[in-house]
Amino acid sequence: MDEIKYHPFYERGPIIDQKAIDKTDSRRRMAKALLESSEGPQRIGHWTQGAAQLAKAGVGAYLENKSNEEQAAREDQYNADRLAFLKKTGSMEWLK
Repeated sequence: MDEIKYHPFYERGPIIDQKAIDKTDSRRRMAKALLESSEGPQRIGHWTQGAAQLAKAGVGAYLENKSNEEQAAREDQYNADRLAFLKKTGSMEWLK
């Protein structure tokens, strides 16, 4: 298991990685914008415009799925780190 980073001033548990959250949020905003721009009735004059709409929708769905996976992985890691912290500090004794 990797080294767990704890808050430097208080032993409150693992640190939340704000940069990873911001990266996921920006990816989620981009996905939402792409999906919204590809929704609804739009006049398509050439087949390439239709292909572009499909590409926008595909990329938007991919980015949304990727951000959901990253968030779930980050939450799982945080929960595992928090459990390790509780075991380390002996706070888990009352659960037995």
